[in-house]
Amino acid sequence: MAKYLYNFYIKIKNIKQYRFNTLLKVVFWNLEMFITILFWIVIYESNGIDQVKGFDLKDTITYFLVFSMLSKFLLTSSGFYYNDLIRNGKLNGVLLKPYSINLSVFFGGFADAIIECIPQFIFVLILVPFLYSYISFEFKIINFIFLTLFILISAVLSHIIWSVVGCLAFWLEEAIAVMWSVEILFSFMSGEYLPLDFFPNCMTRVVEFLPWSCFGYIPTKIVLGHYNYIIMLKLLSINVFWILFFGGLYKMLWKKGNKYYSAIGG
Repeated sequence: MAKYLYNFYIKIKNIKQYRFNTLLKVVFWNLEMFITILFWIVIYESNGIDQVKGFDLKDTITYFLVFSMLSKFLLTSSGFYYNDLIRNGKLNGVLLKPYSINLSVFFGGFADAIIECIPQFIFVLILVPFLYSYISFEFKIINFIFLTLFILISAVLSHIIWSVVGCLAFWLEEAIAVMWSVEILFSFMSGEYLPLDFFPNCMTRVVEFLPWSCFGYIPTKIVLGHYNYIIMLKLLSINVFWILFFGGLYKMLWKKGNKYYSAIGG
């Protein structure tokens, strides 16, 4: 386990070494969020709207602020890493190393997520005094526990799903194009651009039970206090099922992919 956790140390060293780059990334990450927040303030206040599908202006702004932090735990880099290993002939060398590739990729991605979330969290804290009148959240111990669990689940599940997508490089000439398409779909279906509640009720109910809803949407609604204990437990169970399902799919593709890779002389 120590060799996997060593990734955290390396990532922290990198962020300390390239502090200015980190600052620039945080600024550019939040340009879109600023525009989005201003956009919704104009919509609500200029039209005299109190609520949209259960979201008032405070809920909507808080949603995007919280989402900007929690979305860092979407480990999309896993798929691109696998694609690079397979397409550029690096897989043979990695297979010879005395550790699990999958665990190594996960801990590396999770370390990146934490390192990226810390400056984003600090940035949001700086904004709180200026946006205090526009922020709404419900703090309960049970909500905090479920929020922590969903952050871990979203990291694990996104890593596994992206690993599955990355394994397609065994058979596809241009897996990158597929991955970019999947990333856009995931961003949309995870509620990054718009809370899923704003869609028709039938669509929201379906998407909420699909795996990508925990990539920011569900954890953010937990912070807002929109779920009770029973619903959170149900959603948690569903996403544990998705971890098992995609975990089995990954193992199958990885095993078949390695045989195919060896057969063509990789």
